Amino acid sequence: MSESKEKRDTYIIPPNFIDTGSLFGGMVKLRNAIEAAILTIGITIPIFKSTFSITMKIILFCITALPVGILAFIGIYGESLVSFFINFILFLKNRRIITKTEVVTAKEKKTWRYKKGKCDIQGDFPEEFASEQKKTMKKNRKINAKRQTNGGLDTYFSLEKIENGIIYTKDKRFIKIIEVEPINFLLRSASEQRSVIYAFVSYLKISPIKLQFKVITKKADINKHLEKVKQEMAEEKDERCRALQADYAELMKRIGNREAITRRFFIIFEYEPFIGNKKNEETEGIAQLEIAARTAKNYLFQCGNKVIEHENENEFLCETFYTILNRKISSEKTLQYKAADVLADYMAKGDWEGINKIPITDFILPEYIDFQHGQYIVIDGTYYAYLIVPSDGYKPQVVAGWLSLLVNAGEGIDVDLFLSRQPKDRIQQKLGQQIRINRSKIKDASDTNTDFDDLDDAIRSGYYLKEGISNHQDFYYINIIVTITADSLEELEWREREMKKLMVSQDMNVQNCSFRQEQAFQTTLPLVKMDKTLFAKSKRNVLTLGAASCYPFTSFEMSDDNGILLGVNKFNNSLIIVDIFNSQIYKNANMAILGTSGAGKSATRS
Repeated sequence: MSESKEKRDTYIIPPNFIDTGSLFGGMVKLRNAIEAAILTIGITIPIFKSTFSITMKIILFCITALPVGILAFIGIYGESLVSFFINFILFLKNRRIITKTEVVTAKEKKTWRYKKGKCDIQGDFPEEFASEQKKTMKKNRKINAKRQTNGGLDTYFSLEKIENGIIYTKDKRFIKIIEVEPINFLLRSASEQRSVIYAFVSYLKISPIKLQFKVITKKADINKHLEKVKQEMAEEKDERCRALQADYAELMKRIGNREAITRRFFIIFEYEPFIGNKKNEETEGIAQLEIAARTAKNYLFQCGNKVIEHENENEFLCETFYTILNRKISSEKTLQYKAADVLADYMAKGDWEGINKIPITDFILPEYIDFQHGQYIVIDGTYYAYLIVPSDGYKPQVVAGWLSLLVNAGEGIDVDLFLSRQPKDRIQQKLGQQIRINRSKIKDASDTNTDFDDLDDAIRSGYYLKEGISNHQDFYYINIIVTITADSLEELEWREREMKKLMVSQDMNVQNCSFRQEQAFQTTLPLVKMDKTLFAKSKRNVLTLGAASCYPFTSFEMSDDNGILLGVNKFNNSLIIVDIFNSQIYKNANMAILGTSGAGKSATRS
């Protein structure tokens, strides 16, 4: 095949065409400039009205007003100084630890122990202090009763219930989650990749307005394969064969615990009621979400993807939340074992009536969430840090499936991609206005000024978007949040540094959600609800083709239930466990290594 035919297509992710309230061609935000002027003047006036000498006044100005003005002019983490300061104050006010039953501040956690609505001082009291202990207990119960109005994790989450394969939220929304099986996109030819992207374009055109694509990365679960090996060993009578099977089991454990990881891919969308719809909202919501799920299944099938069918949709949704919220425990204990423990607790209490009314949160919530730190949070001993790709952190030209850079980043790296389709008529009106404004600005700018290039890029971006909308493409905002997890703070900081290096090497950028880790945590829950501030900081405008280039289902794995371990995929570190005798999947023995047609596997290493 000729080189021109194998050349990979490139897709455009244009700069944001609207940068409202900016100066110098978008280099400085108008809000930052106003805040810098107000703060500088506000600090300077008292200094020069003071009775100090002129030399002292200049020194005070240089060490107070000048640095504050410069900092306000530049901003912090992409925010204005005042906005950052307000957010920092709110963080200090709201920093806390939330358990299943109550909210505990850091200071209180050191002093009190809470258990099932009761509160007592840590340690034992001698009998002579019994009366004092009773007074303290009474006082603590009052404090705890007041705290209970704030609620614990069960009231913190907006999850109300899971029924009919649908998530019901407390703000009266209906959400559907489907799990998608990926394809080996990166090993396909340029023409095959193009076909996949255009099939994905077809889906985006008729998909729900708001979509959340979630990729979860965790250590590979080899327990199921090890159990089968143990069963075979128990049935094997030859000592030599049992020795070989034991060695094989040890090899699987060593590889699985050391480097093997697995990924799961989800699409999350919500019911979007029509204006003036007078039908039963719940019934209509369930019906519309089922239609949207079937539509996604049909269109993704054209991409080569398979939507995984689950026998019990409610259990699948519970298991998804359980995996996300209990990263460490879920790798050791399945949801079924967790449910058995919860039932045992109710039976031990003798709460026979409550067994039939156990809330869904009892099965999926962690023991606690620590929101005391500005750069990370802690959930049941696991450390989480959240990074966002800022609006100016994208490459203007990308190849198909470029999001695989993040999807295949490694263990403990989750990715959330948000797509929100915007109304064409409103965007076209804004495009026309902004193009006229930028053209008038560029007339007064010299081609040697730094802001000339920014204005020129903004004008080109506006014309590109306008032409694309005229050619029947839709306008989207995309947002990307990266979740980094680790078992220790040192490992978390190392992974965060490596992720930033990886992004810089690809001419991209990420920022830590400093003092907004709680908002980022809520955003990454599979509830299709993004924090407004994070949305504003990370939104990037794209057309349908640009949105389709973010196609995330690119990390294919081979893990047959009755297969043989051949090694580890060197591209995504997934285990390759293949049943070479399954002729329904593999038409000949060679396909055991290369995979099915169009989904070839890379070389393995053992």
